[in-house]
Amino acid sequence: MSLTTRDPRRSARAVQPRTMIVGYDGSDEARVAFAVAINRARPSDTIVVHAAAAASSWLGSPYYQRAVAKIHQAADRILDEMRPIAAHVETPIEFEVLEGTPAEVLIRAAAVLEMSSLAS
Repeated sequence: MSLTTRDPRRSARAVQPRTMIVGYDGSDEARVAFAVAINRARPSDTIVVHAAAAASSWLGSPYYQRAVAKIHQAADRILDEMRPIAAHVETPIEFEVLEGTPAEVLIRAAAVLEMSSLAS
């Protein structure tokens, strides 16, 4: 008789798709984090990359919409650095710009993912 030390539930979870959230701000450290996520990802995984800047201090001013558009354009330019890499890997990569501090954005993204996984 032999005893199994492997948890069968764990091996079943190991093959499920997962989502990795990588905060990207254009820095060398963020490039490395993005590369590590791609290397660790399986083809069924999704990498969500967030670049964030808040325009809320402009709220109510006549130039608020212009300020928001400018901030999002700058964030898109930063994310554009990674789009050519994304085109050459099997892993689906989703780029998204969210407003807030980097920590707030990552926490919010993780909470949304957790809620969506609980709902499914």
